[in-house]
Amino acid sequence: MVSSRPRPKPDPDYLFVYGTLRPGVRHEMNTVLERYGEPVGRGKISGILYDVGLYPGAVKTTATRAFVHGDVYLLRDADRALKVLDRYEGWDEKKPRAGEFRRSRAVVDLGGRKTVKAWIYLYNRPTTGLTRIRSGDYLAGPPRSSRALDKRAR
Repeated sequence: MVSSRPRPKPDPDYLFVYGTLRPGVRHEMNTVLERYGEPVGRGKISGILYDVGLYPGAVKTTATRAFVHGDVYLLRDADRALKVLDRYEGWDEKKPRAGEFRRSRAVVDLGGRKTVKAWIYLYNRPTTGLTRIRSGDYLAGPPRSSRALDKRAR
């Protein structure tokens, strides 16, 4: 017997970007977001943002007043987008500790009491000796060098 109940829709896939993949930075990987994603707006997560050198790295925190600011995309084709971004970010779910970044999910505050659960690439290395970006906003921090647009920049 075939069930007449409709299948539940899968949850949409969102992506939170906080570094050189943000709109306006003009990084070559923005084409992936243009092709497979749709901008939703700005958001923030509980976390701390560090200057890793050519790009920032975010780590989650439970501190109540530490936030990483970024932009949210709705991924129209999450499988394709994440496949490209995983390779770029060096993420391999079979070797989760090996990469400089790891893909995870985070609750993103979009403001106005609206949140979404989004994919994010979190920094996967020790932060000792790294400079914290106090504003939590890579675009509002000190001027970025042209090296940030290097093809390996995040």
